[in-house]
Formats: sequence, structure tokens, C-alpha cells
Amino acid sequence: MKEQTIQELWALPTKMKELPFDFYGYKLYSSDKLTLKFFEAVLSTDWGRYHAKNLKRLLEKKYVVPTFMDKGILSFLSKRFKRDWTKNVQGLYSDDLNKVIVFIDNNSNWLGVSSNKSLVKTTLHELMHLSASKNMAGFFRIMKPTFQKYYSSYFSDIFSCEENLNVDEILKALYSTEGKFSKALHKKFMDSITNTIKSKTTLGEDEYYDIFKDIFLITSSFVTNPSLLLRYYSRFYHIFGPLNDAYMETFKERNSYTSPAQELWALSEVAAVMVELLPVDKRVSAILTNIK
Repeated sequence: MKEQTIQELWALPTKMKELPFDFYGYKLYSSDKLTLKFFEAVLSTDWGRYHAKNLKRLLEKKYVVPTFMDKGILSFLSKRFKRDWTKNVQGLYSDDLNKVIVFIDNNSNWLGVSSNKSLVKTTLHELMHLSASKNMAGFFRIMKPTFQKYYSSYFSDIFSCEENLNVDEILKALYSTEGKFSKALHKKFMDSITNTIKSKTTLGEDEYYDIFKDIFLITSSFVTNPSLLLRYYSRFYHIFGPLNDAYMETFKERNSYTSPAQELWALSEVAAVMVELLPVDKRVSAILTNIK
């Protein structure tokens, strides 16, 4: 059966209301009709129907807001042909707004047709971050066994440890860094790596410290400067690449959706990628329910 799509020509940005927040200076618009069409698009996918109760609740609570960046038809259509960095952003979780913003026009092709699967996955992905922000304790309880497996696999890999690692101290440090950064929190994270791994690694002293120094640089500099991450990503692929191997080890699915990096300072990114790999997993449902 051919996949249904949300036809934006049914819900073009007419009679749209400007929202009381923007996106890096770009005005945003929405309407009750757009929200209704968005939910209809959600229900047309297996993933959306599976999570329909939670997604409906989160739409009603305005935790999920479908938007357009253009109010008028002409500007909406003309944007299809413009080069604009904002077109690359399909959705995001805003900590300041405490919302997931879904950019309907950025999920569409030049005909104004959006993939419902893309809309739903984008929304679910960003809701994992919202859940961690709203109730980190509940979020962590749900995901702790998964985090233990994922980070044990990752750190055992890059530091060549022969036995499974108890990564609880590392997880405790990452718990504290979710959504925030400070030199004190960063030191706690690096100390946790030393305490967990130094006596377990089979690497020589110089090899160990080369990797340790790279992780130190990445997690102290790239967190607050995404442009550095983009610029030097390939330089540190020996640190980032094994994050994908850990996904395969943990979920038995290959991550072909993201370029991993945030996992080194945001536990919620592991859950967000889990959505891409296993969108109807019971852990996803529990994390959505964790948002009150």
C-alpha cells in the first residue's frame, strides 16, 4: 500500500497565527488545522498509531508544536528553491521553551508533501530529549540497563578492555552533565573514566593517554561549540566511530541515521537514536509516558 502523506496544500500557511517564540530570529506560525493534520499524519504510520495516546496528549499539552516558518503561500513555495541553513532542521527540542518544535516545511519536498514516517521519527527522536529534561530520574530508571550495556561496550572497545566494565560511575557523571556544562562536572566525568578504566585497559600508558586526551578535548570544547564538532569530526572519528559499534552491540541494529557524538555528554542521545532503530520498542513508550 502506498504510504499516505500529509498534503501541505490542505494546510498551507494561511490563517496562521504567529507563535510567541521564534527560531534564531525566524518567526514561526501554527494553527489548529495544522495540528490536526499533523496528528492525522501521525496516525497514518504504524509508529504513530503505536504511540498515538501519548502523542495526542503531548500535542494537547503543547509539548509538541508543528510549525511553519512562512506565513504566506508565496513565501512558503519560494522557500522550496532557496538555499537556507534553516531548511536542514527538521525538528528540535528547545530546553528554553520546554517544547519539541517540528518544522513541517523542512520535512517536505518541493511539491509540499511530507513523509509521515519522517515527521513521526523526528518528533519521537526529539521527545527523548524532552523526557530527560522534564524528569531525568524517571528517564534514567527506564534506560539504565540499556545505558550500562551501551557504555560498557563503547568504553571497553576504545580502551581495549578484556572484561566487561562496570560503568555506573561514568553513568552517574553523565547523568549530571545532561543539558548542562561546567568545568567541575567535566572533571567529574573525566575522573570517572580514569577510575573505571585505568586498571582494566590492556593499552600501554601512551596509547591510553592519547585516547583519554582526545575524549578530554572533545567533551570540554565541542559541547559548547558545535561548529568545532562539525569542523573536526573526521579528525576524531576513532573516538566517534565506535559509538556506532556500541549501537550494533546494544540494539543489534546499525545506526545509519545520525553521526554520533552527543552520546559523550548527553545520555538522552542514546534513547533518541534508539527511536530511529526501534521506534515501537516498549522503552520508547515508557519514556514518552515519563513526560508529565
